[in-house]
Parts: sequence; structure tokens; C-alpha cells
Amino acid sequence: MAAVIKPVYSSSVQGIGFDPERQELHVAWPSGKVSVYSGVPAALADDVSKAWSVGKAVKEQIVGNFEHRYAGEEA
Repeated sequence: MAAVIKPVYSSSVQGIGFDPERQELHVAWPSGKVSVYSGVPAALADDVSKAWSVGKAVKEQIVGNFEHRYAGEEA
């Protein structure tokens, strides 16, 4: 099951989706790129997507803490 990216209210993040089977958080950026972070627990993905500042939550809790690739790149 692929992650469905839902829009979020943020100036730095366009949308967020989560694939629970693969434990992957998908973050769509205003540039059009989509980052895929592997090994993200479902509860953390949910917290980040509902954070008051989604961009800040992604930067502080996800970036640098989980394996990263861009969508379309080999896993």
C-alpha cells in the first residue's frame, strides 16, 4: 500500500503521508520533491502530521533520525 499524501497547513511542507506496512513517512516539499523516511513508528508519523508546526516537527523529529531517500529512488 502506497502512502496517500494529504495536504498540511505549512509554509515549508506541502503534504504528509504514511505507509504503515513499510513504516515509511512521505513528506512532500514545495519544490515538488517527496522525501521518504524509513522506519518511522506510526505514532510518531501521526504526531508529526498533526503538529502545530509540521515543518518544525519534521525537521526536529524526522530529518537526520531516519533513513532518507527521495521518492522514485531505489530503496
